[in-house]
Amino acid sequence: MDFAIDNNLKINPSSLVITDAFKLTPEDINKVISKYDTKDKSGTGMIFIAENLNKSVQTATFYVCFFDIATKKIIDSRMMVGKPSGIGFRNYWAGSIYNIMKEWSLNK
Repeated sequence: MDFAIDNNLKINPSSLVITDAFKLTPEDINKVISKYDTKDKSGTGMIFIAENLNKSVQTATFYVCFFDIATKKIIDSRMMVGKPSGIGFRNYWAGSIYNIMKEWSLNK
């Protein structure tokens, strides 16, 4: 978690507002995961990588990725779309993650 938090703090929020849809490639996802400091750790990791937070159409697109922590090899990566909900910036977009998690558990 510390690495993800540190990485997120480096992002300039004003650079995130764009008018065109943004598309992540499998290479982009591998690059994010490969930067994680996972030394001396093992097991399965899971991360949500945001692709688009689109308030005008009220959707959020994330890649939900499971990976081997020791090798950083992706086990499964799926693009999922969630509807945001909640009050305030953080809760609004966190609502989309919650809705994706609900959908995931229903489609197991």
